[in-house]
Amino acid sequence: MTQKQIKLALQEVAINALSNSIKEQDITKGAFSEEALRYLTMSEISKKKIWGTFPNKKTRNGKKEDRILAFEKLYKRDLNNKFYFPDIVSYHETNKNHNLVVELKIKKDIKDKDIKKCKEYLDKKSGEINFNLAMVLFSNDIDKSFEKDMNKKIKAAAKKGTSINNSTLLLGFIEWEFDEKKNKHLGDPKTFWM
Repeated sequence: MTQKQIKLALQEVAINALSNSIKEQDITKGAFSEEALRYLTMSEISKKKIWGTFPNKKTRNGKKEDRILAFEKLYKRDLNNKFYFPDIVSYHETNKNHNLVVELKIKKDIKDKDIKKCKEYLDKKSGEINFNLAMVLFSNDIDKSFEKDMNKKIKAAAKKGTSINNSTLLLGFIEWEFDEKKNKHLGDPKTFWM
């Protein structure tokens, strides 16, 4: 697969995970949790089989698969001995160039620091694991100020010329619109490369 095909697959993972999140939020109302988002996202990543499968399997010779998908993998930064636990990672045990790191947030936890953390994960000089791609998904509820902030980020990325071809950080969120015929808010997953 080309790098662009892999990035398009990651965008599809984000859209599907957020679409499922919208359905679950509608069913569970205020009880939707980050754990639920983590499960939905891991399921979509695993379906693609690009970044490994979950649960991890053993091969015929008893060894683990080349790529491992894990929840909350310990990540140590070299610079200041900070420790992080990314929500989802795909990595190769013997190869320092690991593939994917994912941070997930629901409404009450939305912060720019998660975007900053993902940028640090992508910095080859920053930590013990090198990641090629990072994704931050925000499963936000109806909040126009959040959507306004995300739209500013989209415009800033477009102004810088950021696109799928020259970026390694994908952001996803839900844009909500009121449907007068159905008399309720409907969510629409959005993604952009930052």
